[in-house]
Amino acid sequence: MTTYLQAARADYTEERKGRFLYFWGDYPHWIVTNRIGKEILCMLVKGAALDDISEFYQRETDSSPKETAKDLETFLGPLVQVGVVYEKESPPVIPPVKTQFSVDTAAQNIASVVVNPTRACNFQCAHCYTDAKTPLPDELSLEEMISILQEIAPFMRGKILGFLGGEPLLRKEDVLKISEYWIRKVEGSASVSTNGSLIDSHFARKAASLKLAIQISLDGATPETCDAVRGKGSWKKALKGTKISVKNKASTWLCMVYHKGNFGELEDFISLGLELGVSGVRFIPYNYLGRGMSSDLVKIMPYQMVKKVHKILKKHPEWGDFIDQSFFGNISVILRSAPRYVYCGSGLSTLLIESNGDLYPCINLAYPEFRIGNLREITFEELWFHSPILRKIRSLCVEDANRKCAGCLIRYLCGMGCRSEIYELTRRLTLPVFFCESWKKAVREMCWILDEFPGLHKKVTDQRQTWTAQSESLVDENKVQPLIDQLQVIAREKNMKSEESSMKK
Repeated sequence: MTTYLQAARADYTEERKGRFLYFWGDYPHWIVTNRIGKEILCMLVKGAALDDISEFYQRETDSSPKETAKDLETFLGPLVQVGVVYEKESPPVIPPVKTQFSVDTAAQNIASVVVNPTRACNFQCAHCYTDAKTPLPDELSLEEMISILQEIAPFMRGKILGFLGGEPLLRKEDVLKISEYWIRKVEGSASVSTNGSLIDSHFARKAASLKLAIQISLDGATPETCDAVRGKGSWKKALKGTKISVKNKASTWLCMVYHKGNFGELEDFISLGLELGVSGVRFIPYNYLGRGMSSDLVKIMPYQMVKKVHKILKKHPEWGDFIDQSFFGNISVILRSAPRYVYCGSGLSTLLIESNGDLYPCINLAYPEFRIGNLREITFEELWFHSPILRKIRSLCVEDANRKCAGCLIRYLCGMGCRSEIYELTRRLTLPVFFCESWKKAVREMCWILDEFPGLHKKVTDQRQTWTAQSESLVDENKVQPLIDQLQVIAREKNMKSEESSMKK
């Protein structure tokens, strides 16, 4: 029996040098293909028999029936899995994410928790998101922090713990003891983000033995650019801490907050990380938050960043895995995994525990109006399931927050993006990010980059757990087997006809 297939019409198409990008926003799904792939998609949009597609491919490529079946399985399989290609009489039903996502599933949905051991800091960085300086008067004891984490752990699926601040190493022994509890008792992973100035051999050795990852902030490849933002001597201190950490075999990462003043040093920054022997480097955008609102730093737009990193990768393709934890890597992972994000996941996938026990939805929404409650005064379970603040944030949805996001091509890959910066600027949670157009261009550009570098960040895509709220995937692997079976039938029939023809001759 002949199988008739249909394809959804792509929402966006683009051609570059004989390659063709197709993007379907509802699913979401994208491919970059050649002329033959384009012709097959054109056939499918009109509706086509699988036999005709097979015959077309075999004729165009001079492939054997067996090779044709295998190649079409590779090309059509992912499209069938997600529902872009379907049997002609059975179009897929694409449910809105709003109806699929329920806060009743909040149990065991947390991917990561961040703890601020202290609000004190020995640096005064110009872009500090939390304006850290002095400790809060009522900061939690070590025992209280561990007790709170014991409460939260059963509600986590990712069990990722991060230490921020303030400067967390002002309480370095507490950080080590909490990490030991978390990694060995909870069997989670932990990392600490530090300015590097307080790292010593004892801390680095202990971190290495625990597998506590150390991320060191270094905002430039030279002392001049880093010190201009983080204070005189900061680059030298961070470099010293990095060398101690690497020498003691701790998992060590460098992180640069990039802006107009240091963006030109990005390639040198990556090169410096390789020279120092760190595990990898991150580079993340400067945001208008905290002290960053009053600084004179200038933000770099996403498209600028993607274009620059693409240029670097052309020169150094071997650097791909070394930068997979960067903002650039985040975009490539999103495109590879193609989730259907509801919203950013603040207060559902992420939480912040402030140093005094106050609970917030995430590190960037630590405003008084988003204070969920204090974990000294009320249980985590009560706050997690019954907080009106969490209920409000979890009700955010890209499909109805605003008209622009609802109709956007990349709405489900974006989920409106991080809500903090637009909230800082407008005091509204539902508006599109102000760099929306650059973000869309960056995503489209990344499709072409992944076509050029097909292995880029595949490994980290498989390993990384989502940090956001997403609906049930549309991918259904069971849809592919009937396609494979039919392709094999077609291949066998063609082989039989070929053999019969040969016998007659």
